Amino acid sequence: MNLLGSDLFDLDLIIVLTAYLALSYSNLAVALFAFGQGFVMDLFSAGLNGLFASIYLVVFCAIYFGGRLFDIEGLQGQVMVVSLSVLLKKIVFIIFQIIFSARVPLSTPFLIMALLSALGTGIIAPLFFRFLDSLMRSPAESALDRAKGEAP
Repeated sequence: MNLLGSDLFDLDLIIVLTAYLALSYSNLAVALFAFGQGFVMDLFSAGLNGLFASIYLVVFCAIYFGGRLFDIEGLQGQVMVVSLSVLLKKIVFIIFQIIFSARVPLSTPFLIMALLSALGTGIIAPLFFRFLDSLMRSPAESALDRAKGEAP
């Protein structure tokens, strides 16, 4: 249960992290990261084996192709790519539920929460990207940048 009292709304930081890694690392490394995250989720869930590994590989493909359509280095591109990836994740999850289960929680509140979740995750993506950028800098680079800013 999350802070809003609904299990439908969530901010998917794994997708944000996968999109961030797509900027810095090779496609193979990011695909392996996405698959590994899905595999770990499969290990700790009681669901269908391979479900989340498949979903996160689809998410990687969405980030890869979305990065070709939108400028993922810019703020708008980050919001668009991450939002569309989260939305695709939820759609693929529903499709897998339809295929492998008779019970599908498809309702108007679910769809609204899925859209809000995608939008919320997309909005926090640029903030998370900047935070990770600051963590990736060494203390010497940060001091040099501050010194350059103070010099005339």
